[in-house]
Amino acid sequence: LHHTFYYAWIVLPLAGALLILLQTEAARVPVDDPLTHLELTMIHEVMILDHSGPELAAMQYAAGLKMTLYAGLIATLLNPFDPLAAPLAATAVSVGLMLTVALVVGCFESLMARLPMHQVSRYVWLAGWLAAAAALTVGVLGGGL
Repeated sequence: LHHTFYYAWIVLPLAGALLILLQTEAARVPVDDPLTHLELTMIHEVMILDHSGPELAAMQYAAGLKMTLYAGLIATLLNPFDPLAAPLAATAVSVGLMLTVALVVGCFESLMARLPMHQVSRYVWLAGWLAAAAALTVGVLGGGL
């Protein structure tokens, strides 16, 4: 699939959808701002505040692992190297792409404000539309789903 001409038409919408899902699942800006005192944030933060010690560490670890997995999925989609043919190059590029995803998330958080609540659903719907566009591209150009 990497060598087909429509690969970018499939991968870029999927990477965009996964980036939106990463921001949504991790409750990051522009979906949620952990520094505010909104009801949605407080519901999530009370779960964190009720725990300490190993339980808090496990929750923080799980949140970091979730972001790492999403970044890894995006890196896997965008990585042009075959891990079986060139494992070192594929690993190096994957790590670089994961760092790039972290940089993009950081830029989103520092350059954008939190979206108003009525626009958050539209932003999440955008992820669905991007994934649907990728599926349609596979269906139309790839000869079937």
